[in-house]
Amino acid sequence: MSWYHLLSPLTEKWVALGVFVVVFALILMRKYNIAYISLAGAGLLIFTGIMNPAGAFLSSIAWDALAIYWGYYHLAVSFRDSGMPGWIANWILPRAKEERYALLFLCLLAMFFSSFMANPVVVIMLAPPAIEIATRLKGSLFLYMVALAISANAVTTVSMIADPRRPSWPPRPA
Repeated sequence: MSWYHLLSPLTEKWVALGVFVVVFALILMRKYNIAYISLAGAGLLIFTGIMNPAGAFLSSIAWDALAIYWGYYHLAVSFRDSGMPGWIANWILPRAKEERYALLFLCLLAMFFSSFMANPVVVIMLAPPAIEIATRLKGSLFLYMVALAISANAVTTVSMIADPRRPSWPPRPA
């Protein structure tokens, strides 16, 4: 069964770009639920005939990447619920003579974890101890989050370890 097209191919491209820009702007405004905005944008693309439902559901979604992040999400939630972030903060603070050493330890921990896990998950897992340490030391939370993000990305950038999107190497012949 062929899918209907209400618009010309060139117009479909412009409409898709417009939907993307509007959805992205609404997400950045943070006034509405991201999931609802994304689903509304996808529904609009399906309704206008730019994308068919089977193609959207079966070929446009990277199910393997979603499964990886779903598993990492549950790992991060378990880590948070275990009370480990508070324990890490309680362990770091008495040993760190200055705030910069506490931040350095968190960054080294992020680099170690990013050798085995995806970068966003490392930041999600280490954000609670970073928030607690920044709050206790009255430091800049922005500094802690940026340092964690950069540290989590450093190992993966250099070694491509634990990156679920990395291409297989060597490339397979077609």
